[in-house]
Amino acid sequence: MQIVYTSLSNKKIAQKFAKEAIKKKFAACVFYYKVSSLYFWKGKICKEDEWLLELKCKNAKNAIKWLEKTHPYKCPMIYSIKPQAVSKKYEKWVKENSK
Repeated sequence: MQIVYTSLSNKKIAQKFAKEAIKKKFAACVFYYKVSSLYFWKGKICKEDEWLLELKCKNAKNAIKWLEKTHPYKCPMIYSIKPQAVSKKYEKWVKENSK
């Protein structure tokens, strides 16, 4: 099991991406929640409210490839992590419900 992270500009878009990820089986489950981002862009420090998505996936490569093709940002934050420990039942469920 892997978790893919990305951020989007508003709740409506975050919900759309979350639903699409589940529908297309890129993720078995998606958390989305509001965050504040501070970052350097075009010579300036910027602060934005964004929505962070956590996609629980069997294969992060599939989800990342899809996000890279569909993400509206010019330079989107997309990365994955592999948890060190996951309950067996939850991991099995994620693997059965994502590709």
